[in-house]
Amino acid sequence: MTEEIKSKMLAQCVDDRVLLINKVIDDSIIEDIIFHIININVEDDLESAESKSYDRKTNPIKLYINSDGGQVTAMFSLINAMESSKTPIFTYAMGKAYSAAFMIFITGHVRFAQKYTDFMYHQTSYGRIGEHQYHIELLEFDNEVQDVAEAHVLRYTKIPKKKLDEIRKSKVDWHFLASSNNDEHKNKHKVFDLYY
Repeated sequence: MTEEIKSKMLAQCVDDRVLLINKVIDDSIIEDIIFHIININVEDDLESAESKSYDRKTNPIKLYINSDGGQVTAMFSLINAMESSKTPIFTYAMGKAYSAAFMIFITGHVRFAQKYTDFMYHQTSYGRIGEHQYHIELLEFDNEVQDVAEAHVLRYTKIPKKKLDEIRKSKVDWHFLASSNNDEHKNKHKVFDLYY
């Protein structure tokens, strides 16, 4: 596929309100997604002002996700944009939504998952370098980030707090999750709530 054709296809996806996260989540991929969410909301605001019959709910943003996760700060930037979007954002998990990708997925106003999609949630993690005091301060910060992440999961899923407490204390790195309609794959996509 030539670069010109690829560019045209990507432009058409944005015009159709289709966005994709299929890489490690960092500022470079998230800033494009946030930019498009803001632009679509501005377009819908203008359309609503011009036509009282315009209903932004009939033309949602579709965010497709197939990612191992990534940076927590980039993740929270996108979550903030999604939560403030007046235009609904439908999230579609395809293959895997791990770590930060899982957190972004559950933020969708409506959520869909492909048949063989895996989900994974874990404690926050980071590399450690530097002096002793730096580690103490970083641990305090990490505890705060973990609290925010857990509150987000509790808000958007049916995973009980008791299970999140167990994950926080666990030495197992990854915790895989299942959708409530695991065995019901008659349709291509299913709306679901997450259980553990």
